[in-house]
Formats: sequence, C-alpha cells, structure tokens
Amino acid sequence: DPETNRANQQTVETLAGQALQRQQITANGLLHSEKEGTLYDIGLWLMEPNRMLNQRWLSVARYLLPAFNLWAFYHFLDTDSLGPLLSGLALAWLIIFIFSKYIFRQHKLITKKGAILEQYAGILNSFSKVDAGNAALLQSAKKDAHDAAKGIYQLARLSSMFDQRLNLVVFAVLNGFVLYDIQCMLELEKWKSTYKDRFDLWVDIVGRIELWNSLAGFRFNNPGYTFPLVHEQVCIIATDLAHPLIPASQNVSNSMELGSGEKLVILTGSNMSGKTTFLRTIGVNMVLAQCGAPVNATAFSFRPMLILTSIRVGDSLQENTSYFMAELKKLRSIIDVLAGGVPALVLIDEILRGTNSDDKTHGSE
Repeated sequence: DPETNRANQQTVETLAGQALQRQQITANGLLHSEKEGTLYDIGLWLMEPNRMLNQRWLSVARYLLPAFNLWAFYHFLDTDSLGPLLSGLALAWLIIFIFSKYIFRQHKLITKKGAILEQYAGILNSFSKVDAGNAALLQSAKKDAHDAAKGIYQLARLSSMFDQRLNLVVFAVLNGFVLYDIQCMLELEKWKSTYKDRFDLWVDIVGRIELWNSLAGFRFNNPGYTFPLVHEQVCIIATDLAHPLIPASQNVSNSMELGSGEKLVILTGSNMSGKTTFLRTIGVNMVLAQCGAPVNATAFSFRPMLILTSIRVGDSLQENTSYFMAELKKLRSIIDVLAGGVPALVLIDEILRGTNSDDKTHGSE
C-alpha cells in the first residue's frame, strides 16, 4: 500500500532524530532474552475462562478468613487456645485444595513471565516519551502506549507475586493464613477480565515500536541515504544504486529502470563482474524501501510489490533433492505466484545452472 509506505517513511524520519529516546527503547529491549513460547503461554492463559472471580463466596472469604485467622493467632498468643486458629487454617487449606488443580494449571502458564513483561512495559514507557510530530503512525501508537505500559506492568507484578508460591515458607504459611494463592488468582482474573481483549494489540504495538526504532537507527547511521518515492505505477527506477552492506570505498553503484518500459532485464558479463551482487543490491534495497527505510541511492522510485528470488538454491540429501530439482521447485513456486497476477519483482541468478547448456536454454524459454 503506497500510503502506508509513505506513513512508515515519515515515522522513521521523525524517530531518527530522537537519539536518546531510541537508545532508551533499545536498552529496555536488551534487558532480558525472550524465551520461545513466552507469549504463547500468556495467550493460552488469556483464553482460559475465569473460574474464581464470579464465585461470590470467595470474594467474601478472601477478606473474612484472613481477618479471622489474624484474630485467632492473637487469641492463641493471649490464651494458648489453638482451636480457633486450627479451624481457620484448616478451612483455608480446604479452599486451596478445592481449586488446587486450576491454580496449578494457571501458574504453569503465567509463571516466570514477570521479567519479559516488565521489559515490554519499559519499551512502551520509553516510547510514550517520543515526540510524535506530524507522524500519524507515531501519534496513533502513542495514544495506546501509556495504558499498555501500565496494564502490562500490572500483569508483570502479579506474575512475579504469584511466583512467590514457589517459596516453601510463602506457600505453607501465607496460604494457610491469608489464602495467598486465592488472592493472586483473583487479582489475575480481574486483570484478565479488564485487559484480555487489548493484550494482542499491545504486543503488536511493541513489535511496531521495535521495527520503527531499528529502521530509525539505520536512518540515523546513514544520513546520506535517500527515502524512495512511492508510485502507483508498477516500476522501479533507481539512480546510483549501491549495496548497503558494502563499504563505500569498495561499492560500485549502478542505475536501472524496470517496469516503465522494460519488463525484463537480462544481466550479462564475465565471471566476478558483479552480476549476483547487483541482483542482491536491487533486492535488499527493495526490502528497505518497502519497510519505509531509506535506500543506498541518489534517487529511487518504486511501487510496493512482492519480491520473488531464486539466487541461493541448495540440494538436500535429507529430502532426496538434487540441486537441479531444488531449482525447478523454486522456479515452479515463482510461476505459481505470478499466475495470480500479483505485481512482483523476480530476481533469478544463473537460471538452471545445475544442468547442461541445451536443457538450460530450453528451460529458460
């Protein structure tokens, strides 16, 4: 979508000049390494129906029973009578036992999520201090960032508190006196009822923030790069296009035009003349352009489109696939996509190199 691409460019340009805020976002993002499955477990927990919050008697017991146990404890200290205290502790453990399987299941899904959730909240909190300027995407994300940071931080705190049940003293003493597991579960279910439908949006915002932050850092580190012009017409027009990963002292730039006139360009040249590098130059700059980032060119115009490549193809002993067959499968998949009429940039390096010249010629036709 051309309009979305232009909005991304404006977002990256606005964020690029705010080095302190970008560094804070990056620092928060590097605090902890996220383990695979973290968000999946939280998603499963969010889908679990609440079983305790609607139990009205629990809402009463969570306050009355701890108060009774506290009174019974002081009564024991004063009179040496254990009866009331033992009754209160027994009732508390009975309630814990009734919900024990449910509590164990919930804890398994939400345990040890506090650190990564605090990290997400930190990213959102740092982002909320960014100057959005006229960037519509930044303005929209900032509206949700403050509430998202607050909500996720609450969940992080509740998750960490719930993990205290792993401490034997907390589990044995606090459960008996104040229904610790029940208290934590009721607060978690209350959080779920309030924020369940917003959590996926918040995680999506964190992902977009990290994307924009990375692209803005790329822009800041390459001030000489150019933001592309987005056209409605399917075309790519580039002047002095170069690979962004090759040092400027070694880079060779080229100009190209594709789509406005020619639909097909065949690159020819001797070995090591840079044909493959130029194909990769086109591809990587198109990826940058479609992300809303600047490109390594003095001028660049394009229309967002699919990028289909057959540049690095390998055989596979495990799949019983030769190099030639692997390339045929790759080309077949490209043809199938193009049959749908979707605009696409196709980059093919040395087509059918895994066979003889005659088969290569016929196959290319």
